[in-house]
Amino acid sequence: MNIQYWKDRYEKQGEKTVGCCSFSEKEFEEKTIDASGRLFSFMMKNKIRGEKLLDFGCGYGRITDTYLPFCQQVFGIDVVPWAIEEAKDRYPTMNFYIFDGKKIPFSDGYFNVVLSWTVLQHIPKENIEKICGEIVRVMAPGALLIICENISVWHSDKSHIWFRSSDRYKTLFNRMKLFDGQIIKGADGNDEHHVLMVFKKEAFVPEFQDSTGDG
Repeated sequence: MNIQYWKDRYEKQGEKTVGCCSFSEKEFEEKTIDASGRLFSFMMKNKIRGEKLLDFGCGYGRITDTYLPFCQQVFGIDVVPWAIEEAKDRYPTMNFYIFDGKKIPFSDGYFNVVLSWTVLQHIPKENIEKICGEIVRVMAPGALLIICENISVWHSDKSHIWFRSSDRYKTLFNRMKLFDGQIIKGADGNDEHHVLMVFKKEAFVPEFQDSTGDG
């Protein structure tokens, strides 16, 4: 993950860096409301509940409050200090920490729920397996993982997005059971599609390994 890239992007574009920067303020707000509503419905449908929830790549807390009805404690991590400080100001009762882009700063099996909302797509090929392994590491047995990621593999990778298929994400988390998945078409107002999926970690998980796929 290019930490300096995101620091620079936040510096130039502020909160809108987490979405399509070509949106107007009104459009960006509408997109945020839509994302929160879609996630809330998905979590209700899949009966997501947990004592501790990790918002992986929380940014400034754009949709973090969506998680409150589903867990007792919310934790968020992000690589950009500015975003973490903003999140702390918005939600002083929640727990936010800086992430070094390599090791999630929590012990094994700490969380009952982990969420990645359009974050894994920003992790380059050479790091994605390690980061997915870190996510699995901090999940307790029986914990749930929700991801929403860009799957527009018909496009070339960008400087900050690596397009992966739904099957690639299934492979990256192949030690967990996939419970539900749905395609979100045109989520950014263009021909880029996303997938929303929920996985469950089994009681026993061997050391992370993945020898298939390129991204």
